Amino acid sequence: MVTRDIIIADDEARWRTAFRRLLEAGGYRVIATAVDGVEAVAQSRRHPYALLIADMQMPRLDGLGVVRALVGPQGEPRVMIVSSIGDRDVATAALAAGARGYLLKSTEPYRLLAAVDLVVRGGLAVDLGLPRPLRRYLDAFASALPLVDDPASPDPGRDRQGRTGRALPTTESNPS
Repeated sequence: MVTRDIIIADDEARWRTAFRRLLEAGGYRVIATAVDGVEAVAQSRRHPYALLIADMQMPRLDGLGVVRALVGPQGEPRVMIVSSIGDRDVATAALAAGARGYLLKSTEPYRLLAAVDLVVRGGLAVDLGLPRPLRRYLDAFASALPLVDDPASPDPGRDRQGRTGRALPTTESNPS
């Protein structure tokens, strides 16, 4: 059974609170929070967890530093960045360092939960709310990563709708 224990690292209390409420409503258990990257790394060493969600901009150690400090060559433990920064170089650096997801804080709550579900199962989640050129670039980057199997899918490496486990499902109505 996959653990549903989450650590949240964000220097802003309002985001820690909002993420906690959303995750707990989605059936996850927030086992620790951190106000900066150094505390996030310390908390991750004290508690077994399924996923650490980190902001990119934090004091003492940023989200990229957290990813670099924690993630090993096999992509474990799992760290996902949720940030207000929609910059191609920043997102690419996080994913290249081993982050299992990069989402904007403006991501709709149901998409954030879908991303958490995907990453906890071993997938990679890239926010489809990112500008289209950045999404295309990150999709190309992610295509080099292994597929994630959805156990409910008849086609290994794809979900029930035939999508790969590399990005969140889209409900775009106004493509840019």
